[in-house]
Order: sequence, then structure tokens, then C-alpha cells
Amino acid sequence: MGISGHRPESTRAYHLIRRIFEEGFAAGDASVVDRVCSPDLVEHQFGLAGAGAQARENLKTAIRDVHRAVPDLSSLR
Repeated sequence: MGISGHRPESTRAYHLIRRIFEEGFAAGDASVVDRVCSPDLVEHQFGLAGAGAQARENLKTAIRDVHRAVPDLSSLR
């Protein structure tokens, strides 16, 4: 349980991040960014930082790079 007493997996954010991991990084489908991320996304991760279209493109590039490096990446259940 989280600090607030809610289970993290019950939140919308959890499900969106999980989709990015499973459909994007694990399956290699960078278009998941277009389906789940806001057009005004702000990315703070080192090497991916940016806002708007640049942030989305940085995330897509990261998805492609990680999937190419670890094509058998799978969900952590």
C-alpha cells in the first residue's frame, strides 16, 4: 500500500506507465507514446529531458534503443 492507503496499481498513472513499459519497451512499439502521452509531455529523465514534441520523440527513441538492446525484455510480474 502507498502512503495514502491506496494501492498504486489501482491508479490511472500506474496503468499508463505499465502500458509504456509493456507495449513500448518490452514489445518495441514506440507508437504507444502517441496513444498514452499528452502532447505537452514534460520528460525529466537524464538524456531524455524535454517538453512537448521533443519529449515524446526522446521517449520513442529510448523505447526503440532499449528494445533493440534487450529484445527479450518482459514484464516484471
